[in-house]
Amino acid sequence: MATLIARAFGSIKSAIAYCFFGDRQKRKSIITNINYYSMPKARPLSLQTVDLKVRMCCTGCERVIKNAIYKLRGIDSVEVDIEMEKVTVIGYVDRNKVLKRVRRAGKRAEF
Repeated sequence: MATLIARAFGSIKSAIAYCFFGDRQKRKSIITNINYYSMPKARPLSLQTVDLKVRMCCTGCERVIKNAIYKLRGIDSVEVDIEMEKVTVIGYVDRNKVLKRVRRAGKRAEF
């Protein structure tokens, strides 16, 4: 009989403690998961200007290059000069990622 009362009192005590303090371990894991997924991706500290020489022959090439570059995060503007075969990218980006993206679009590019 005493163990039955001790078990009942223990469960009541734990229910009261849960109401006042909550399940700290569970709350901590939920907060950790939320913070992990809501953290923004790291950006370079400064605004970058990347100049590329890209082989282009027409406005279709210009469109392909612009679309490929604008898919990157942190791009502010893209200027394309077809006659000079020059692309200027301004934004919070890594210059190697811009070069790789243009090359993956099927264009020959260099700094």
